[in-house]
Amino acid sequence: MVNKKKDKTTKQAIKKTMQRKATMLPPAKPNIPQIELPNQGTSISEFAEILGKGVEKKDVFFNRNDEVIEIGKRKRPDDSIEYLGFKELKPKRFVTLMEKYFEFFGKVQTMFGQMKIIKSMNKSIAELVFNSDVFKDKLPVVERLFTFPMPVIYNEKLTFPLEGYDKRFGSWLSFNSPIINENMGLEKAKEIIEKVFCEFCWKKEDDKDRAIAMTLTPFLKGLFRDFNVRTPLWAIIGNRPRVGKDCLAGISGMLYEGVNIEETPISTDEKISGNNSEELRKKVMACFINGRARFHSANNKGHINNAFFEQILTSLTHSDRILGTNTTRTFDNELDFSLSGNTGITFSPDLVNRTIFTHLFYDKEYANKRKFKNRDLHAWVLQNRSLILSAFFSLVKSWIDNGSIKGSVPFTSFPEWAEVCGGIMENSGYQNPAIVTEEDEIIEGLDIETEEIKKLYESCYDKYPNKWISRADLVILIKESEIFSDLNLIFDNDKKKLGHRLKKFRGRIFSDIKMIDRGLKIRGERQQYKFTHKQDLKEGQQEL
Repeated sequence: MVNKKKDKTTKQAIKKTMQRKATMLPPAKPNIPQIELPNQGTSISEFAEILGKGVEKKDVFFNRNDEVIEIGKRKRPDDSIEYLGFKELKPKRFVTLMEKYFEFFGKVQTMFGQMKIIKSMNKSIAELVFNSDVFKDKLPVVERLFTFPMPVIYNEKLTFPLEGYDKRFGSWLSFNSPIINENMGLEKAKEIIEKVFCEFCWKKEDDKDRAIAMTLTPFLKGLFRDFNVRTPLWAIIGNRPRVGKDCLAGISGMLYEGVNIEETPISTDEKISGNNSEELRKKVMACFINGRARFHSANNKGHINNAFFEQILTSLTHSDRILGTNTTRTFDNELDFSLSGNTGITFSPDLVNRTIFTHLFYDKEYANKRKFKNRDLHAWVLQNRSLILSAFFSLVKSWIDNGSIKGSVPFTSFPEWAEVCGGIMENSGYQNPAIVTEEDEIIEGLDIETEEIKKLYESCYDKYPNKWISRADLVILIKESEIFSDLNLIFDNDKKKLGHRLKKFRGRIFSDIKMIDRGLKIRGERQQYKFTHKQDLKEGQQEL
């Protein structure tokens, strides 16, 4: 016969044992805190604050533009090139990283009571946490990524960012970045720099000095008042293919990023339609998101006339929508821009005034038969990053030690760059890159619009010197002179374009000739023009 009293006592004992075991966790990972996942009694905000406090000094998550990111190797979507960059955080990745620092558990109700079990965050909780302001506010704010130790003027002293996270500059510096020798002499530095640039086929000696300034410029950003002070567009023009245009541009990539990344052309053919602003905008935005500081467009052809490109060269900040979302982000514009193309490539007038040109010229028949002492320059630069950066630092230190004398040649579009880079180049015995040479004045037809306006002034003065002429007379002369071949002046729309083009150059002087019109209120066919040379001015008349 079953003893019911004894059986009841046994069941109660088993239940108490199970309840006691149910409140026990499996053995915890050593030195890793256990955190309960949110439940009916815990809010997401409380949970996010606990996690934020736990990782705020781990330097694994960062707050950039109110977005949680990590730093690591990135790969371009179109090839296998890897580079260090900012990475958008995904829920699965967030869960995996968090489990390195916390052991999460949840509670389940059983017949014996509540039981605690080890479990992972689910995707929805992860998204709620890293989108929470409570979590983001605990993270270090990062604004820029350094792939080399950039010299920075801080509190009026020359210093370098710390490896890893540096709160002073909102920066992250790679732990395997090159080491700079701060005691290299100026003459030794110039010998090293000469070794980098000695085998290119420069059109003139000052082209080499401009190439040195181009490569030096990214090293100087910490000497400006802000990291986003704008610098010129660098255009490398070759007289033919295979003269080393993109090899020259790639030195900066290997030196500063450890990898040479080339972007597609801004201009792909002879027509303005070959300039794809939308595609360029997407590529530039990707650079900002990833934290890159260099953009080189290779193998450009035809005419570069891109409004977005002109705007981004001088804008201190850039705002745009993140692709595939309705979210708009704003970034400091710390990008350096360069492009390459062969003779025949042309630029819009605004672009010419924001560009420094470097020319390569090879006159032999077969470019592929050239022999080099350094057959793989990019590999040599990569192996000697510390040596070359130390040489650049020597140029900077010498300039500062000699009183930081500003460059003697102004550059209106980029005044602070002209003062700093120009001063360093002059102090080191190089030519100031802002000097306008005869080559720049001719610009080999690079600025089509300005050259054609100049021809128009000369043709009009030759035929109608110092006389008022009508719009109709002007149109006939333009047709006879074959100026503005992109306009068909039979059509009213193209006649309007001509009017806008003339207004843009209103009051300008070319070949000592000035164009005067009857005034902005007079439009269309009623407008009249007079082309006056300075030699026609009477005594006492206002000079041109």
